[in-house]
Amino acid sequence: MEETFGQHFGNYIRMSWRRYLDDCFIIWDRGEDQLAEFFNILNSMSPTLKFTMESDRSRLSFLDVMIIKNGDRVTTDVFYKITDTKQYLMFDSCHPRHIRNNIPYNLARRLCTIISDAEILDTRLKELQVLLLQRHYPRKLILNGITKALSLDRKELLTVKTQNMKNVIPYVSTHNPQNPEIYNVIRNNLPILEEDPDMKKILD
Repeated sequence: MEETFGQHFGNYIRMSWRRYLDDCFIIWDRGEDQLAEFFNILNSMSPTLKFTMESDRSRLSFLDVMIIKNGDRVTTDVFYKITDTKQYLMFDSCHPRHIRNNIPYNLARRLCTIISDAEILDTRLKELQVLLLQRHYPRKLILNGITKALSLDRKELLTVKTQNMKNVIPYVSTHNPQNPEIYNVIRNNLPILEEDPDMKKILD
């Protein structure tokens, strides 16, 4: 590739090429002929690896982000595929209460993370409110979730966080609303397991 475009551009590719699994993105600052040539080079690298390409001068989607170029300014909006029906979990479905309660907040938080323009964000949050009302979420719950998401600093939302891995024993079960206290029952009776020397080592 450097034989065709030069070492400087080779370094630019290495620094600017972005990939998530099989989706790749790069800002191309050369002509369309060179873009086509670059695309052909990519597809000649392996007989089993083939790329497809989408390009646009003003707007392009990458994963769930729509990247919009206005002059020398770049803004981001949320991107939904045509197949996305937005069939969010019904509020009256048989799922743990805390999961249903957190859905408005988490969906709003996602929008606050992706969208950079305040006016566009306001429009998308209003659309979200309508969608969740259709799924029978209480209006107050929706508004509280949106307010909580808006209170977060977007710079902090965009910061990649590392998780501290801890030794834990996972508790996994099929949700049954008739047994809401089973976790507490297990936790309160852990001392019984600790009476066995081998189990005590595991629990420690």
